[in-house]
Amino acid sequence: ILMILFLSCFVSSLKPIIMLPPLYGTNLWITYNQTNANWYCPEKVSDELLWVNPKWAVPPMFNCMFQFLQVFWDEKNHFFANRENVSIDMHDFGGEESVRYVVPNVFGYNFIRSFASLIDFLKDKGYVMGKDLFAAPYDWRIAPVGLRDFWPKLHDLVEKVYEQNGNQQVTMFGFSCGGHSLQYFLAEYCKDQSWKDKYIDRAIFLAPSFGGVGQSFPALWEKKFPLVPMIKSKELASMIESMPVVLAHLPNTVVFGNKTIVRSTEDVEYTASQIRDLLVKHKKITGDNLKILDECQNNLTTKDISPPGVPSYIIYNSGAHTEFFAHFKNGWDKPPDMIPTKGDGTIPAKGIKY
Repeated sequence: ILMILFLSCFVSSLKPIIMLPPLYGTNLWITYNQTNANWYCPEKVSDELLWVNPKWAVPPMFNCMFQFLQVFWDEKNHFFANRENVSIDMHDFGGEESVRYVVPNVFGYNFIRSFASLIDFLKDKGYVMGKDLFAAPYDWRIAPVGLRDFWPKLHDLVEKVYEQNGNQQVTMFGFSCGGHSLQYFLAEYCKDQSWKDKYIDRAIFLAPSFGGVGQSFPALWEKKFPLVPMIKSKELASMIESMPVVLAHLPNTVVFGNKTIVRSTEDVEYTASQIRDLLVKHKKITGDNLKILDECQNNLTTKDISPPGVPSYIIYNSGAHTEFFAHFKNGWDKPPDMIPTKGDGTIPAKGIKY
């Protein structure tokens, strides 16, 4: 509601808008042949909806989905990679197909809105998709540090939208992880300030996740998927441990400094800068996933949050119970008690205020 009220302030001028969806908010399509998945997984598929296709979301098929969402470390290229012989992509870059619903078209019904409400609201105000309203779907599994193929596409889309709308500057909007990715794009990829001055009117961040998310640490520790915490499997555990987006949302060491993030049974306190070694010590991050973690730390979670370099507006909530700090009062082998901080229920306000 706050987002829609805020956008109402400028829709009368129909400034062109590019929107980046939140975590889990982009549909992913998969193509593969002859890969090393479980025996009950399809032998091959061609451009089939993976996230989230209902047929992949029931047991035991959800283990196939977890396997294909898993991220691997490519030692040759020193970067993130899909499972062997697997290609994962988005549809309709610039359009809305990949960003309306998390679970689209189940017997004609759609479930879990991503950007459907916002897109429909803006259309009601006169916006036209592909003319002055655009969406930029991305592979949320590797956001934001792994989006090196996405940044040039987003850069070119900004220029296209600007020129298509009579050289009118573009408003960029990012929600949650989309806001984090937008900040990374503007601050880290777009180093040319003259380019930003020419093409960008403003950036609007709704509940941006820079600074960290409270669910990342317990998800890694307990190997639970926040969307479906009741599910446990070795495939799910491998997926969570490997995902750059989870590792990139551990507490930022600059933002949280010497503040306690984890407390042991003996009341030994651990700060954000000690989280990596704690996860490794307790074998929560293993093998090549340690290289994925270090890539996220070296390029994001141990670095300052740089300003985007454009007029910016942030919409956020600091009044809801938001779990963030973990107290292992019953031992390391038991789930921690999660101590709340100020935030919106998912994203702590501290990173945004910083």
